Amino acid sequence: MSPSPLPPPEPVLDAPLQIPAEDAADQAPGPPPRRLSRDPQARLEALFDPGSLSLLAPADDSGVLTGTGTIDSVLAVAFASDPRVQGGATGSAGCAAIVAAYYRAIKARAPIIGLWHSGGARLREGVESLHAVGTVFAAMTVASGKIPQISVVLGPAAGGAAYGPALTDIVILSGQGRIFVTGPDVVRLSIGIEDKEDIIADLEQALAD
Repeated sequence: MSPSPLPPPEPVLDAPLQIPAEDAADQAPGPPPRRLSRDPQARLEALFDPGSLSLLAPADDSGVLTGTGTIDSVLAVAFASDPRVQGGATGSAGCAAIVAAYYRAIKARAPIIGLWHSGGARLREGVESLHAVGTVFAAMTVASGKIPQISVVLGPAAGGAAYGPALTDIVILSGQGRIFVTGPDVVRLSIGIEDKEDIIADLEQALAD
């Protein structure tokens, strides 16, 4: 019995490959990421359900704005750094606002969300500002295990603004978010390393040792 003949090869088409419309839509590049306003109230309004934001205190020069609202109809408390005021650095007044927001969230058993974009403590206030940052850390410790704590880092977060997110349950880093304890100038002057790749290499070597 002779073997069956092989079928003829399919012709090669010169026309370009046609991608189904639904697949083409999946492969099409999406719109560029939207750059959110640096205004803390605009950021809080974007976080909460439309029209649900209620400020806990009027906007001022403390570098922090706090409020309550709903997210998918669930009550939440939030605070946002104001990077337009001294780079978002927080002093006694700003830290007091965050602490008040924390205790408001604990009392309501609501999650608290921090929108971080801050240079840390206001050094011009000296030790008083550092103490105030400590009271924020204390409030975070009290809230631990009682309510969800979420940090969203929208820009540079240095010093106390780096430790703060580290004490929360979830940290979300935006495309512009950066977390560091000290700035690149301090690193360069202290240990003579300028390039971040060199810093990473040194850290990896130290961990290996």
